[in-house]
Parts: sequence; structure tokens; C-alpha cells
Amino acid sequence: MKELIIGCAAIVILLFIIFGIALRKVKRQARHTVAEEGLRKGGMAGEDRVAEQLQIYARANGCKVINRIYLPLYGSTTEIDHILIGKFGVLVIETKNMRGQIYGTAKDREWIQMVNGKKKHQFYNPLYQNKTHIATLRHLLVREKMD
Repeated sequence: MKELIIGCAAIVILLFIIFGIALRKVKRQARHTVAEEGLRKGGMAGEDRVAEQLQIYARANGCKVINRIYLPLYGSTTEIDHILIGKFGVLVIETKNMRGQIYGTAKDREWIQMVNGKKKHQFYNPLYQNKTHIATLRHLLVREKMD
């Protein structure tokens, strides 16, 4: 089980690298006007771009992708941006679509977004956020005897 988790973490890192490269290409080929892009919420636009890249990967590699899934969590819900299911296991992916510089470590509870040298936004550590998503999904799969 530990090897599977380590393998999944390595694949997630690889996907982030692939996404970064693909994002540069997408930006060059973007045909949307600034006004059209401005109509969409920034986070959802980023999630859409990641979803497109994951679908391409999934089709080519016999995987399945689930995007924007809401799961129950402590009387509320949590949203998982993307789940990629393949022979390698299950990957839970959190997407952030932000500009500027991002400061934070794996152990920091909050990360900071800086734009033009000024603090713009403080946000919950996405690694912690994704840890919650993974635990929630794992709990539901065990509860439904799908582990």
C-alpha cells in the first residue's frame, strides 16, 4: 500500500510537470479574447484546462477521468477537482490557477500569493487540501467496500 501511495505521488508530480508544459502550449494557442476569458472564473478556467489535458492522457492510456466531484465531508461537502483512474491506481488532483509567485512549504498551513511584489492572497495549503480529499475518497471507497 505504501509503495502504491509513493507511486501515485510520483505520478502526480509528473502530471504537474506535464501540465506546466502543456499550459505554456495552450497559452500560445489560446483563441479566446481577454473579455471571454474574463467572463469565466479564474479557478474554473484552470480546472477546465487541466481536465482537457487529463482527458487527452486518459484516452491515450486507457484511463478514466472524473472532474469536479463533490463528496460528503462532516455534514458538508468537499470538491475534488480531478480524479484519474488507471492501472497505476487512483490519483486525486487539486488544481490552482494563480499568477505571480506562490510561497509556502509542505508544512505551512497557509500559502501566500504575491503579485508584483505585493501580498495578494493567503490560501490553505493545497497539499493539506488534497490530503483531505484523498482521505475522504478512501473513506467512502472503504465504506462502500470498493477498496
